[in-house]
Amino acid sequence: MNKLLYISFLFPPVGGSGVQRSLKFARHLPDFGWEPIVLCADHRFLKQPKDYSLTSDISCKVYSCFSPDIRWLYKLMWGLRLHKLVNIINRSLMLPDPEVVFLPFAKLAIRKLLNTHKIDLVLITAPPYSALFLGAYIKKLFGIDYCIDYRDLWVLGVARADNPPSIKVQALEYRWEAEIIAGARQVVCVNSLMTTKLVTKYPNLLSGKVSGITNGYDEADFVDIPQYKRQTKMNVVFTGSLYDRFQPDIIWEAISNLIDSGLIIREHISVNIYGNNNPAFVLGKYAISEHISQIVNIHPYLTHRISIMRICAADALLLFSPSGKHSETDSHSKLFEYMRSYRPILAVINPDSIGAEILKPCGTCVLADSGSLSAIQDALLQLYLAWKNDQQSLQPDYEYIATYERKALTAKLAEVLDKAMVDKN
Repeated sequence: MNKLLYISFLFPPVGGSGVQRSLKFARHLPDFGWEPIVLCADHRFLKQPKDYSLTSDISCKVYSCFSPDIRWLYKLMWGLRLHKLVNIINRSLMLPDPEVVFLPFAKLAIRKLLNTHKIDLVLITAPPYSALFLGAYIKKLFGIDYCIDYRDLWVLGVARADNPPSIKVQALEYRWEAEIIAGARQVVCVNSLMTTKLVTKYPNLLSGKVSGITNGYDEADFVDIPQYKRQTKMNVVFTGSLYDRFQPDIIWEAISNLIDSGLIIREHISVNIYGNNNPAFVLGKYAISEHISQIVNIHPYLTHRISIMRICAADALLLFSPSGKHSETDSHSKLFEYMRSYRPILAVINPDSIGAEILKPCGTCVLADSGSLSAIQDALLQLYLAWKNDQQSLQPDYEYIATYERKALTAKLAEVLDKAMVDKN
């Protein structure tokens, strides 16, 4: 069996949607001839939610190393009202991201790890993009090739579009990324549109060595989940974090308008948001709205297991992604578990996005353009009336949804890794 050094900065017991891809790949890879050995940052020093229940899915060796979390310093500086200094540090010193402080500790851990294990190939998942520099380090010093797994794009990513760095930093990051991609054996992107964008940006570097492998769901996570029961209120559920451009005022406006017009009865609907969220940000200008303050309930972060239970108990699942530059590449990891729950999905997203393309055939999704208030109102009213009349208006396509099961997706990753070994030889 080939041995894979899998570098994933975040890994359980760190929680959140960002760890699911690495965790599930690591779990299923041995079924396809690959033994993963994970290197991650030590969770004890990270300002991240923890989900110790996820450790039951770990069946491989995991090595962790110290990594100072610069966000603790940022929090202190924000408290001292040193916002400009935080921006200077972020934009000029912590490049390409604050996790760059992980690198010296990771290099020490890699040296020790390679003295213990004979590694055949390295896979690095990003973000953080700073972790990608470890590929060239390992290849140069130890002669072991590396592959890249992009969960989000770097130079072409949404984060860079929303908060663009200086022209000088953009040029530097472009050069860094080009060098890293040139040295990689294979490159994986989390969806086909990201793959297209990356190939367009680096056509000469990616010829024949880029693949698209989506996120997905694990069937085992849905075992022994209580059966859905209709409640006295329409229970709209959102799981995850809302931040930066993901501010849902337009959804609150749509709900308020429907209530004011008498099309929805306020006492018959409840919106429950689960995750690490700032209530003031989530509610925005509707924090003092009589309707929204009584309808929207903001709950703390849940373990993955309980999150699945809340999803499966929903009358409608809310997916939200605002329009804007690069929004067409959005394909939230939660949408696959949303589909597998077989519950109705209210997808307030860019209708031309890859997320919309994935959702349309599933049979349980009502799409609404996130830039159109009327479209959001129409979609919400459609789901509300179906709930009110106790009608099953949406029928899941079970066969289509099953194509996103994690084990099947891991088989695709194993094929990419096998190809990297063939190319190497």
